[in-house]
This record gives sequence, C-alpha cells and structure tokens, in this order.
Amino acid sequence: MPAIDDALGLAGQHVVVVGNGHSAATTIGILSRVAKRVPGTRISWVLRRGTVGNTFGGGSGDELPERGALGQRAKKAVEDGLVDLVTGFRTEEVTVEDGQAVLLAEDGRRLEPASRVFVATGFRPDLSFLSEIRLGLDMRLQAPVKVAVEVDPNLHSCGSVRATGAADLAHPEPGFYIVGRSRTGGRRRSWL
Repeated sequence: MPAIDDALGLAGQHVVVVGNGHSAATTIGILSRVAKRVPGTRISWVLRRGTVGNTFGGGSGDELPERGALGQRAKKAVEDGLVDLVTGFRTEEVTVEDGQAVLLAEDGRRLEPASRVFVATGFRPDLSFLSEIRLGLDMRLQAPVKVAVEVDPNLHSCGSVRATGAADLAHPEPGFYIVGRSRTGGRRRSWL
C-alpha cells in the first residue's frame, strides 16, 4: 500500500488496484488523492466478483466507524470518476508490454497497460510445514474450529467477534497453538 508521498511518483500514470478488502480500499483512497492533484492519473480498481456487493462496507451503519468511512471514501472516488471500477474480472495472466503490466481476464478482457499493479487480494495461510501436527481447523475459513464460528464473514462483522483465549486457539496437538492475526483468523485475519 503506497504512502501519499510515494504515490505522487505515480502521478499522470495508469495504476491498477486488484482486491476487494480494506487494504484495496485504503490504496484506492491514497491514489485517488493523487488523481485529484494531478489530472491524467488513471486508476482501475479490479474486483473478481461480478457485483460490487459489500465492497464499500457498511457506511454510517458500520460497527466500526472508521471502516465505514474508509468504504465511503472509496465509493466517492468511484462516483467522482477518479477510479474506474472493473467487476467480474478474474485475472488469468499478467504480461509486460513496453515495461507496463497488462492484466488479462479469463473471459478475454484486457486492461490498459499500467505503470504499477497493487495486489491486495489477501492470502490463505500456507500450513504445509505443519503437516505432521494435528490441527483443528475449519476447512473453509482455515481458522481454529472454535474461532471459525465467530469469524465467519457471512455471519459476523469484526465488531461482533468476542475476545478469544488459549482454549479457543488450541489444536488437537497437545500444547500447540497458532497465534497471530494472520493465523488465528484464517482468511479473515483482520478480525482478530
């Protein structure tokens, strides 16, 4: 995610942001400030899903006011024409043409060449190094089973998740715990 001073180096260029979450929205906010200052700066925001859905968050009704404001700033950047929102774009390939990145979608669409691509798609934890450890993870969320019921993004928001403790983070392997935001929350790591 670029700082505003760093992002000014992208002024007048085409920049692509790929992702739907808070990191992507933060990046859009920073880049849209550059686009306001420097005409000719183009920003494409690429979403894999075909609809906007909850991309802009809960607005004033969000349980976390700053998170709601973040989404509303991103929405305003799109509405003001500072950002071109591209939905249903499942990136299949990235090529380089004349030093610029070109994203190609599974459906054959192609984005204009970009000076920079910010990939804010999250990640799934790689737990392969724990293959000899007995883990108790929810298969879908990749979070400890007792935590998964609390962090399911289809049921809860981050303001509704209770505090977790050692018993919630324990696994079948005696004395083994996975601790830290990127592991305890699985795919929804920003919640814990």
